[in-house]
Amino acid sequence: MKHILLLSGLLLASLPLKAQQNPAVPLAYSLMNPFTIGMATGAIFTAGTMLWLRARAERLFLWHTVVGHVHINEGRCTVANILEEIEYFANSSQFYGILLTIDVAKGSFGTAAALHREIMLQKKKKPIVAFIENCCCAAGYYIASACDLIVASPCAQMGGIGVLYPHAYLDEPQYSMIEGAGIMQGNWQSDALQAGDYKMADLPMRPMNDHERLMQQNFIDDIYQTMCQDIAQARKLDITTTDIWANGQIFTANYASTIGLVDLLGSLAHVKVAMQQIFLDRKIKVPGRIVFLELASKRWFPTWQQLFEKTVGNQAQSHIRSQGNLN
Repeated sequence: MKHILLLSGLLLASLPLKAQQNPAVPLAYSLMNPFTIGMATGAIFTAGTMLWLRARAERLFLWHTVVGHVHINEGRCTVANILEEIEYFANSSQFYGILLTIDVAKGSFGTAAALHREIMLQKKKKPIVAFIENCCCAAGYYIASACDLIVASPCAQMGGIGVLYPHAYLDEPQYSMIEGAGIMQGNWQSDALQAGDYKMADLPMRPMNDHERLMQQNFIDDIYQTMCQDIAQARKLDITTTDIWANGQIFTANYASTIGLVDLLGSLAHVKVAMQQIFLDRKIKVPGRIVFLELASKRWFPTWQQLFEKTVGNQAQSHIRSQGNLN
C-alpha cells in the first residue's frame, strides 16, 4: 500500500502548473507529457527494485546460513580493503561466519602480519575459514594460518615460509647508448652521497660490506622469527621444527597436510561441510544450507541491497533466537 501511495504522490506532484490552475485542461492530457511519464516510470522501477531486493533478502537470510566471502589476492592484498570487509562480516549479526579465499604467492610481510593479528581477533566473534585453490605461500600462508581452518585443493601450492632479501650489483658494469650513428660505451661507476652508515646498503653499484650484510641479515631474521612464532602459535606447530615446515620449500597441499599446514583437502563443498561441523561443535544452530555472500560495492544499487540484507538479516537472527535455535 505504501508503494501505491508513493507512486500516486509522485504523479500528482508532477502535474503541470497550468493543469492545476485551469480545470478545463483534461487530467488525462496533463498526465501524458514526457516529464510525467518519466517520473511514473522511475517511481515504478524504484518500487519494483525495492520489493525485489527485499524478497531476495528474505529468501536468503531466513532460509540459509549466510557466510561472508572475502577474496585476498596479490592485486588487492592491502589492509584497508580487506580489513573493512572482515570487520563488516564479523560485526554483522546476519552473518554466521567468514570465508577467505586466498591466492597469494608472496606478498608483503607487513600487510600479512597486520591481517594475521586482525583475523586472530575477529575469529573470536565468528568462525573464519581459509580456502586455497591455487597458491598460498610466504606472506599468503602467514595470513591463512590465523584462520580456524585451512581447506585447500590437493594440488595447490603451499608453504614457501621464509624471507628473501634480494640484492644484486653489477660487476664491471657497462652501458651503451646510441647517439646518431655511433655507439658510446663506458663504465658505470657509483658517485652517491650518504648520511648514515648503512644508507648505501641497497645500491646495486657495489657489493654490501660486512656491516651492511649483517644489518640486512638481522632485519630478515627478525621478520622470519616473528612469522614463525605467529604461525606456530596459531597452527599449534612445534617451533623447534621450523626446518621442516618453514625452510622456504614449496609443498603441494597434499603433502602440506601431513606436516600440519593444511587441515582439509577438497573444494568449496568441503568448506561448507567443515563450517557446518564448526557450527555444530560450537553449538550454533543454523537455519539452512550455507551460502557465501560477498560485500557489495558502494554504488547506489548495492547500497539498497545492503540495507535490505541488514534489516532482513537482523530479523532472521531475532526470529532464530526467539525459537531458541541460536546460542
